Amino acid sequence: MLSKDWVTQSLKVHAEFQDQFFGVDHLYGWGWHILHLRVGNRTYTEYGSGGNGGQLVLILPELEMVVGFTGGAYGDFKAWGPWSVKLVSQYIIPAATGR
Repeated sequence: MLSKDWVTQSLKVHAEFQDQFFGVDHLYGWGWHILHLRVGNRTYTEYGSGGNGGQLVLILPELEMVVGFTGGAYGDFKAWGPWSVKLVSQYIIPAATGR
């Protein structure tokens, strides 16, 4: 079983990426990509983990939401990499919040 302290530590920023592939600051915890998504006048923190092809688990604590994607674009990061930013910020958060 994971301790609460380990989970808390895993969600803290432990590294920063200089690349701007996602179009937002790209931070990293212990196994979690940490992105800040701007939707309207709010910023939502997204914790994401995934695998090749677009297998993604995304956590949005401010909305008490978990989003899962399954995909099959293996080896084609440019196809599925932006899902966590583009689809979540343009469609999923607005649908959940009415914004």
